[in-house]
Amino acid sequence: MAGPIAAAPILKPSVEVSSLIVTVGDMFDNAGLSAERALFRAPAPGTRGVVSIGAIRMAAAKIGIKNFDDRGLSQVSVYRRGIIFTEQDIANIIDEELKKRGIISEKIIAQINFSHKIDKIYAELSPSPIELSELKYYPRAQSFKAQIKIAGKDELREISGTLNMMINVPHLINSLKKGDIISENDIEMRPVDLRFAQSSDLAIKTQIIGKQLRRSTNKGMALRSSDIMEPELIKRSEMVTLYYRKGPLTLSVKGQALNSAPKGGVVSVLNLSSKNIVQGIALADGAVIVPHENSNKLNIANIKVR
Repeated sequence: MAGPIAAAPILKPSVEVSSLIVTVGDMFDNAGLSAERALFRAPAPGTRGVVSIGAIRMAAAKIGIKNFDDRGLSQVSVYRRGIIFTEQDIANIIDEELKKRGIISEKIIAQINFSHKIDKIYAELSPSPIELSELKYYPRAQSFKAQIKIAGKDELREISGTLNMMINVPHLINSLKKGDIISENDIEMRPVDLRFAQSSDLAIKTQIIGKQLRRSTNKGMALRSSDIMEPELIKRSEMVTLYYRKGPLTLSVKGQALNSAPKGGVVSVLNLSSKNIVQGIALADGAVIVPHENSNKLNIANIKVR
């Protein structure tokens, strides 16, 4: 006995594909064993095309499909899905490549300015929808030329532009007075031109947190290395403790600081016992350690043994 007659393929009014080729299965319901066979080349990724009923009949006949239900359609709309890439996406790809090559560090912000505006790019759905096939960087001009390969398109896309190297540096968000200690809450990071930052000796964040201002500074200003110093642990005219150590022996005596000094700074101290002026090194706790060569100005008889 003869088998059941297969139902005729039924034409779809619209088709959506993700590959380069429109197959019989894409174009027809009930495609049967011919579902995987190619009919047409799909439009470019992200675009839509229209195929006339006459062109469909001709293509179907070539692969042995002579009868199908056209539903009275005169044409079929074909849309090819794609991944959208913007100008910023392309800039990010170039930035990543520059960092991979060590041309810029992670701390540098490369502001990329394209020679011509890049409209949205549609790439085919694939593991690598866009690849940077070539990148040339010209450091003196801070410019570049590149070629990108877009999945679903045969030709390479050439792009070019310039790079404006920026770096984030701290700016004051509060006006501070001379002698104020800078905290995290006093600053915000803002990008400035790298060459300007280097030529102006602008300080970076790690250089200024916990440091002391040498002069009053207004809100919104970036700080130079010369604007800051280590915090003064000892103030002029305040009472300090002088220490002298030799082996296991530590001697201490009261004195009056004759100048201000940060940790590790040299401070002149009036020994209140001997009335001699002794130079020492400021310690983190505000005390002063006397070097061995200055010990002769201490009044040993009147100092305490610890």
